[in-house]
Amino acid sequence: MAGDSKIVEANRDTYNDGRLKVFDLASMKRHNKFMAEYMLCFSSKNQGDAIVDRNLKINATEDVDPDTPIEDVSTNWDKSSSKLLDFACGAGNMTKYLSPFAKNVVGVDISPAMAKAYKERTGHEGYACNIVEESNPAIGNDFDFIVCTMSYHHIEDLGLVTKKLSEKLKSGGWLYVMDMDSTNPNSTMGQLMKTAAAQKHDNHSHSHSHSHSHDHAHSHDHGHGHSHGGGGDSLEEAAEKIGVAHAHGISPEGMVKMFENAGLTNVAVDRGIQVQVWTPVEEMRALTNAAEDETFDLFEKDDKGRCDLTFAMLLAAGMKP
Repeated sequence: MAGDSKIVEANRDTYNDGRLKVFDLASMKRHNKFMAEYMLCFSSKNQGDAIVDRNLKINATEDVDPDTPIEDVSTNWDKSSSKLLDFACGAGNMTKYLSPFAKNVVGVDISPAMAKAYKERTGHEGYACNIVEESNPAIGNDFDFIVCTMSYHHIEDLGLVTKKLSEKLKSGGWLYVMDMDSTNPNSTMGQLMKTAAAQKHDNHSHSHSHSHSHDHAHSHDHGHGHSHGGGGDSLEEAAEKIGVAHAHGISPEGMVKMFENAGLTNVAVDRGIQVQVWTPVEEMRALTNAAEDETFDLFEKDDKGRCDLTFAMLLAAGMKP
């Protein structure tokens, strides 16, 4: 679309039909279910401080079964009346976990491929829309809950998007955002981003070359892992190639400020949420499009050869008065 930034274009390019396989990975489903459970159970009623360190460490591989139903839910959710917007919905994994607790559900994604897959996979209406530039009355503006999981770090103008989402809440409605905590160093997501960006660079280069030269391949990015093509990029440069605007995530303090500036009240942030997913190499290949197992040499591995994929996360919540 006219006027779209490089980040927006990179997101549409990255999240195409070929990306759908990622949403079927067991490791991603475990992470998705954990986030769904956390949001469904969350309540800020007894939270005295705006920011609370939960010091929570979860081994999702052992402790989260992606296929069992969720039972522990806050009374905020009412399956007979709650209206939910899944923002940056992807192919609908989060909606599948949350929809049993809402009456009406809508998905919005910047990628037409994701919006189409969302509708096909969940049975709920999905819209391809850049809410910063477009207004789609069909989406509505009377939601009880808007959720956005692991997508805020893809968004350039977080303040503006937060305001736009706030406008779509009904009075008393809640915005929940779960994403990477930039103040928590215990994450391996940075290395995953660099690997994915390097593979995208390789694939793009090869598609425009008849000789398929590998002169640049197998370069070593010391301190950041073995990568291919573009391995010398900084984390920020690598992240931009795959549509990530905030490679390190967002700070708890930044979340509080954004939510309050958007007119939300009862703002609360849970930090210190560490989710570890021991991810088989074949799933790591699917996440990054890497062809060679040695790409993941610098990821810690368990005795089964699975890679340590750790998400250092926060949850931000705010209510529309």
